[in-house]
Amino acid sequence: YGIDWAIWVQIGSIAIVLMGLVTMYWFIPRCQVRFKHALVAGVVVGIIFEILKLTFGAIVDNFTSYKAVYGAFAILPLFLLWIYISWNIILLGVQISYCLTIFETKEIFPRHALFSLMDMLNVLYREHKKGNVVTEAGLRDVLGRQEMPNWYTYI
Repeated sequence: YGIDWAIWVQIGSIAIVLMGLVTMYWFIPRCQVRFKHALVAGVVVGIIFEILKLTFGAIVDNFTSYKAVYGAFAILPLFLLWIYISWNIILLGVQISYCLTIFETKEIFPRHALFSLMDMLNVLYREHKKGNVVTEAGLRDVLGRQEMPNWYTYI
């Protein structure tokens, strides 16, 4: 009636990877990321990462013909490929958490400077046509929140 520790070790390994990814996607960014967005990104990337670990292990086990010819150097290209794929998967999680965060926010993100300038000129034209004076606040309302400190660079 012993406990099958192999299953619990696998579950613990997966749980540690998931917790590490969720923590990384939650704490490392310079902006505020909601926990649920980090959790979604961490779980998606964790599942993909575990599947790729199993796939990579199977590939390395079946890579015997090159080992006989090249010896230990045969594993070097596979190792470099594994590092490349791993970082791409981690960056996929960064994109997932970023997209989930950005689609939920109400903040207007900056556009190209030419479009912002055209919008400001449109406000100036409309207000001039009405005979009104355009205030600084009126021009800043055209820009997104992140561009407001630099509004004068568009003039």
